[in-house]
Amino acid sequence: MVSTPPVVVRTQLFPVSLLLITIILLLNILLSTQNQAEIIQQIGIPINGMVEEGGWHYYYVDPSLFSSAVATFALTPLSGEVYMYVSTYGQPTLQCEKCLLSYPSLLVTANGTWPSNGNIFTIGVYGNTPARFTFNLWGSTSPAHVTLVDGQPQYSQVERNGYSYFKVKVTGQLPTKLYISIGTQEGDSDLYVSGISQFPTSTDYDYASRSYGPDSVTIPVEENSPREYWIGVYGYFVDNKFTIVSCQANTSTMISESLSIAFREDSPTSDLHYFVYNNLILQNLRFEVIVRTTKMVDFYIKYGTKPTENSYDYYMLANREKVKQIPMSDSKVGTYYIGIKIGLVTLTVKSMPEYVLLQEDVAVNGTVAANQLNYYQHNKKDMLKSSLTLTVFFGSVKLFLSFESERPNQYVHTRAANGTVGQPGQLIINERSDLKFSVFGEVDSSYTLTYSTENPPTELINGRRVGLFVVPYGKYGYFTFKAKQEELNNTDIMFFISTSVGSVELYVNTKNTFPSPRDYNWSTRSPNALLIPGISKLITSNEFRVTVEGTYSELSALSYYSIMALQSNKSILLSNDQIVSSKIVNTDFYQFYQYPLDGSMKLLISIESVGVINLYYSTENPKPIGQDGAPQEINGIYNQEILFSGSYLYIAVKTSSSTPVSYKLKVKIIYRVLPLNRISGEDSVANNEIHQFRFDLKKNIASHLSFALINITGSTIMYVSNDCQPANETHYNWKVDPETQYGQVLMLSNQQVGCYYIGVYGLVASTFKLSAFLDDAFIRLRDTILMKASTDGMPNILNYYGRPYSDYLVLNIKAVSGYVNVGVAKQIYSPDYSSYSSNGDHDRSLIIPITEFSSSYVELSIAISGKAGEPNPMLQLTLDNTICYGKIPSANNVCSGKGNCIGYNECECLEGYEGDECELFKCFDILMSNKTVCSSRGNCVSPNKCECSGGYFGDSCELFNCFGIAFSDERVCSGNGFCSSLDKCQCKYGYFGAECDQNVLCPESEKDSFYCSNIESKSNETETNIVEVQNINNHLTITFEKYENIIMVLPSTISEYVFLNNTLGQTILTMASSVIPESSKSQENSKVVSPIVNFILLQNGTTERIEITNLKEPIHLYMHNISVQKEAATSLSCAFYDSNSWNTDNVTTTILNQIEQGEATIFSVSCSSKSWTSSVAIISQMIAPNPPPTHESSQQGLPKDSNSVIIGENHNYYYLIGLGLILLIKKEEGSSGSGDEKKENYNNINYANLKEEEA
Repeated sequence: MVSTPPVVVRTQLFPVSLLLITIILLLNILLSTQNQAEIIQQIGIPINGMVEEGGWHYYYVDPSLFSSAVATFALTPLSGEVYMYVSTYGQPTLQCEKCLLSYPSLLVTANGTWPSNGNIFTIGVYGNTPARFTFNLWGSTSPAHVTLVDGQPQYSQVERNGYSYFKVKVTGQLPTKLYISIGTQEGDSDLYVSGISQFPTSTDYDYASRSYGPDSVTIPVEENSPREYWIGVYGYFVDNKFTIVSCQANTSTMISESLSIAFREDSPTSDLHYFVYNNLILQNLRFEVIVRTTKMVDFYIKYGTKPTENSYDYYMLANREKVKQIPMSDSKVGTYYIGIKIGLVTLTVKSMPEYVLLQEDVAVNGTVAANQLNYYQHNKKDMLKSSLTLTVFFGSVKLFLSFESERPNQYVHTRAANGTVGQPGQLIINERSDLKFSVFGEVDSSYTLTYSTENPPTELINGRRVGLFVVPYGKYGYFTFKAKQEELNNTDIMFFISTSVGSVELYVNTKNTFPSPRDYNWSTRSPNALLIPGISKLITSNEFRVTVEGTYSELSALSYYSIMALQSNKSILLSNDQIVSSKIVNTDFYQFYQYPLDGSMKLLISIESVGVINLYYSTENPKPIGQDGAPQEINGIYNQEILFSGSYLYIAVKTSSSTPVSYKLKVKIIYRVLPLNRISGEDSVANNEIHQFRFDLKKNIASHLSFALINITGSTIMYVSNDCQPANETHYNWKVDPETQYGQVLMLSNQQVGCYYIGVYGLVASTFKLSAFLDDAFIRLRDTILMKASTDGMPNILNYYGRPYSDYLVLNIKAVSGYVNVGVAKQIYSPDYSSYSSNGDHDRSLIIPITEFSSSYVELSIAISGKAGEPNPMLQLTLDNTICYGKIPSANNVCSGKGNCIGYNECECLEGYEGDECELFKCFDILMSNKTVCSSRGNCVSPNKCECSGGYFGDSCELFNCFGIAFSDERVCSGNGFCSSLDKCQCKYGYFGAECDQNVLCPESEKDSFYCSNIESKSNETETNIVEVQNINNHLTITFEKYENIIMVLPSTISEYVFLNNTLGQTILTMASSVIPESSKSQENSKVVSPIVNFILLQNGTTERIEITNLKEPIHLYMHNISVQKEAATSLSCAFYDSNSWNTDNVTTTILNQIEQGEATIFSVSCSSKSWTSSVAIISQMIAPNPPPTHESSQQGLPKDSNSVIIGENHNYYYLIGLGLILLIKKEEGSSGSGDEKKENYNNINYANLKEEEA
């Protein structure tokens, strides 16, 4: 039985239920070793469980535990894939027909479906893989609160406009933080937490989070303060499912399999917060991270132990969505830890088998053994009808599809099909989903799978409306439109969608797949038009794909719509009172215009045509060509005054005439409508020009009515009339001359219902804003109000009531003239304006914390008064929720001084800066804090500006020198290495020294020697081979690329020798061998007839040489295909070079093969010696002739020193091995060798075979 948390045993069960539960439990234990069972004794408490693959874990629940006939059963998977079945008719199975649930789920509510006749609830948890999980259950009212376990997620749901309640207990022994978060699975929920109220709501809470998507709150917990917190989760939609978790700062949070977990930490800390995932089998692991803020978030993943910022297996730097996938080959069974430092994120872990990816219209062959499964995947990104066809070559298989499970099988699947030889299986798919398939072998089978899309979308024809189409709620229709590629840059693309019943959303892109609500470039809701400029950077192709989604409508579940696509010439922007002339040359041509509106405006549209034209206009459709009603047919002069509201007036002109028609068009403002308690948009007036505004007062007032003019540039006069006639210099009731450089205010009292005109006259070219407001008026956020303060002791009053969606409100006060008092009351019509106040004649701001209000809705009353005796006390007020991380927008250090505060905690960063507070920047696409920024050789001090450390230079400190030569120069490091960092050369094998100017074979002390002088003169033909070896256990063969005919074989005992004789006590050897061509330098009666080979041993890591004498086994040097003239082939020997002469002591010469070829003889020779001593001189000369030595004095006539040994002699040649050097030397005529010297001539030995055997 699985261990469970402590429970309170219920002592009063129905006797029948108790007996039934006991019998079932005993039978389950007796009949199954794989299945487990438990009796639930208390609800609302989570129970942890584990199940094997294909196994069951059963829970038995007495219905009397619930206070009403509503029960919720919740399964929260912690790792692996599990499903839950609920039955009231006995133990559920995978084919359970009477279960409350017909398909595997994680959340089941039994509402009204209740066990009868003494039956009980039996809950079966089935393991599709080995899995760990948490099971919980609760009623509608009992228990009132579901208990949360520290760091353990709980899957749950809440109905629309309802609450689900939870509780968590904090021990509070040490100071800590309590994190409470909800990760949204479906719908949207809000989070409310209280330490006082047991049932927190949107109006009664201590902590709240109300964002769309995940929500999270952080609660500081003081030392020695144990307490309980109650949590209310409010549902916005019909079906709201979420995962809730509470954890303390020192607790690792369990991640739920396939369910997102939310977490938020706003304060930088020195420690990481950890999440854990327990992987139970080898499988693919997918860690998905979604960052919900603009701040870059660091993620660290490590197997077995908690990661740190310096110790981790995987690292991700995420700013939106990031995925880390660990393939099955790299996964491990055990615990993975994920560390995060700061940010608002959601985490999801998914475990998956090895999939084969299915491509569209690409056949995939497969074989499957009996009772085995092969898994396949296809990411279907649209709702087009598609099919998966299974063709069987031999055997019999089943094809399974699942939208839910990562591992569909014969028990867990959404759809299935059979396939046998001659009878293909097929699945039809209309849904958009990440599809998972499996093929199950009933016997050993071979097959082919092919995925294909059917029913191509409807093609739209330019300018032609098509429809009606029908689309159900939540379903999709698909269209394509091919624009003319050559005209894209000079045209616009417009899609117009209209509905006769219902409502639809339109999504457009130019990708290879159809758009969706989560993946699109452009979107609009019907009825509307979508205008896409042809020069848009989002356009990647001239083929547009369109998706129409049926959206929710209270009138109908079906939506009927028509759609049209149009590629047209660009719209011409009209200016006020500007005449444009044009000509239409054919009936297929439209000319489009757009005129900017500022709220409500009355416009005069004037057209003078020569011939018949059709006029279309709209404030919604950017290309009005008939969708907004019948056109105006014009032939001659047309003038029409029309009141429009919106952002733009769109106009289209067309002709039905077969001959060209010319026309003139003009749009002129009659007046703008000035709204009450709102400020107009920015307007411009020319010198000696006047603009008219109209204001309608709907009721008589006794308080002040004020018209305020804010001059942005220039200077103006304001004329006001109250007789519904335009106000100007000859007709007005009030005239207000410029009072200050900022503008002027007209304050009127006791006004009657009527129509006012305000004329703004430009003394010079000016820009301005105008507003009309009443005392006691309600203002909106971000409205700017220009006021003249009363000096009669009665303050002007402004009010605010609303939900600011921020933690602060900011009242910005800009001084215009005079001394002004501002006071704020925290309640409308309150006489106490001392909550916040500021007096003076300077600019200032009042910051009002929202936490001081009991509700999320805030009410304020603002009193403004002037100082008695001060003339023209004026100020400009703006109430805003724009504050960024505790700093007002005008603060010097707001947004780190690198951006503008444009909303609540929303910084608009200057180019090159990023992060929540614009505190981050990059140098050449690498974040400033990254260790690799500026090539790790400097500091990133501002965008794309590196401050390099000493000696480094270049834009990203990527450049440096080695001893005054650029690292990229071929001469650097003496041409014998590369410059790896500042004044640091990494030498090629065979070279050493700070600048790689010394050769291990030819150090400075030997550079004038025979061998080294030959290397220098024949450097292009020299080959050096350097290897490092340790503990040679077998023969070691050294070969050369240029000189394939030369092989050196070292005996296995050389390591033992070096270990015993090496003063450094090292067993690692550096072996340097080199070959140069024959030396051209001759000595008397002899010459070199083979390449010269040099070989030395070095102390590892040094240039100190190791002398080798008296080896147990000899070192062999084989030289193949040595060609000499016949007259010189009578005697060959091996010799060492020493003291400007050659020496044959202690070397054996063996002729392995000899072949006559014309005037030459080809030899294969072996030279072997047990004594190889390092010599200062490196041989590269010919030896002088010597008298034939005797056995007793074989070294006579050959000069030598202590480091050279004569190792063998033949009749006509010497082979010389000079500590590191072996020469094949021919004797001149008259020379002879000793008759007693051992000689061998193996003319019939195959060199190639010997070479292989010796190696």
